[in-house]
Amino acid sequence: MNVPIGAVTLALAIGVLADSPGLGFRRGADALYLQRILGFDSLETGLAFIPAPVTLGTVSLFLAARLTARFGVRKVLLTGMFALGTGLALLSRAPTLRPARPLEPNGAESTAEPVA
Repeated sequence: MNVPIGAVTLALAIGVLADSPGLGFRRGADALYLQRILGFDSLETGLAFIPAPVTLGTVSLFLAARLTARFGVRKVLLTGMFALGTGLALLSRAPTLRPARPLEPNGAESTAEPVA
């Protein structure tokens, strides 16, 4: 099966655009998880997000062209999808933690001391 690269690129672009609202929601949910559950402050939450764009930029600028030229588009895409699926599977197994700050029934933060 010989699929033109333009068709693959178009399919990937449509998939990314279709999932963009989901990605935005995910970042917001992750920020809430870090702050409400793990007790991070705003600075710590922002710093926790830095590795993802730095890694993405590094791979995009320096590694992607070399890997594609050496192994071909199909192998690079399949490896990336496998890595993404593996990462999501591992993330789904993350333990559930108690909130660092107790929440009131209406969702507001309690004035009580944080859970030890």
